[in-house]
Amino acid sequence: MKFRKSNFFLKTFLPIILIASGLFFSINSYSQSAELKNKYDSQKGEINNQLNSINEELFNLSNDIHSITERKNTLKEEVASLQQEVDKLNDLINQTKIAINKLDEQIQLNQEQINILKSQMKSLIREIQKRDNVSPIESLITSKNLGEVLSSVYNLSSLQVQANKLGERLEGVLVELKENRRIQDETQKTLTDSQFLLKSKQDGVKLLLEQTQGEESKYQELIKTVNEQKNQANAQLLVLDSEYKEEIQRELEEKAKREAEQRRLNQITNGNGISGGYTNGDEGNGCFFKESRTLDNSGGFFASPTDGYVSQNFWCQGVYGHDGWDIANGSGTPIRASANGSVESQGFHSGGFGNYVLLKHTMPSGTNAYTLYAHMQSPTIVSGQVSQGQVIGYMGSTGYSTGPHLHFMIISDSYESSRNLGCHYGSSKCYDPASVF
Repeated sequence: MKFRKSNFFLKTFLPIILIASGLFFSINSYSQSAELKNKYDSQKGEINNQLNSINEELFNLSNDIHSITERKNTLKEEVASLQQEVDKLNDLINQTKIAINKLDEQIQLNQEQINILKSQMKSLIREIQKRDNVSPIESLITSKNLGEVLSSVYNLSSLQVQANKLGERLEGVLVELKENRRIQDETQKTLTDSQFLLKSKQDGVKLLLEQTQGEESKYQELIKTVNEQKNQANAQLLVLDSEYKEEIQRELEEKAKREAEQRRLNQITNGNGISGGYTNGDEGNGCFFKESRTLDNSGGFFASPTDGYVSQNFWCQGVYGHDGWDIANGSGTPIRASANGSVESQGFHSGGFGNYVLLKHTMPSGTNAYTLYAHMQSPTIVSGQVSQGQVIGYMGSTGYSTGPHLHFMIISDSYESSRNLGCHYGSSKCYDPASVF
């Protein structure tokens, strides 16, 4: 009797304690996850704000350096244009120097001719003066005849006239050459002054170009520095993501360990080795909703209806019990038909099953059995035949449910007379799913 009380305690109160413990761990885990997520979001937000500021600064710097580069290119073009003008002036100055040199040569030549002519004229003048000292009678006496005297006088006179004309012409050419030389000197001075001004302007533009290139280098260094800051921020973001994923992975591993420990404790209470149940109760003394007939499952007629773990098995203890399996997993986990069959009914069950689908199966023995899929998020079929493994809905928490899971039942052909979906809270009979899996 003492043993039965202890067993009753294990079967009745320990599951409640374990469920509460699991709920505490779930709430605590959720709290830790929420805190971790908030911390991650906060740090990520700070880094993203830094990145936004850096990107804005890079945008402004890029615009500035673009303007500086355009100004630099304009100054380069201006320096090149001024250099072309300076080169042209140099050519003109050189040409002017050549012209001046030629004028100097011509002036020198004309001066020499003038000097020769002047020397000849001096000789002529001396001859004339010498002849002027001889009287006409003396000239007539010394000359052979009068014609000779007259010819001599005429020649001297003609030679003097020619010499005078030549001298005047040479003097005129010399004056013209000197005037040309003066003009060329002024041209050279003008060109030299222009060259000086152009070079001064070019030097000023070159100075501006050097300053602009210095500004460009400065902005390039700034952009390089800001890009390094951006790379550091991106690296921090990668580290943050990696650390967050590691923390999440650690939490998942710790959660898996807790769940494994929870299932181990559950198995201690079950005594049957099936994961996650609080099962079979005192079925030996009779379970009012369990079908006593054996269900034929030859050839693997039934298959697992979904993925997850059994959080509560089929069990019975007096008026208490659980008429199927609760298989827990995340909301939206696909639910599949456990066997080939047809849709018997579906909809929303106000008695606690929520969204459900009821399938009818004809067993190899010829008898019928029914599988019920309850608390679904939403069913995906309406009517007709279904195949084993076909998705018929998704895991949810509709109806009387404390979290996402599938309440899976195998109802015997007693349903055909009772038309009642429930076994524990109804008049139909259910098989223990453990008998077919």
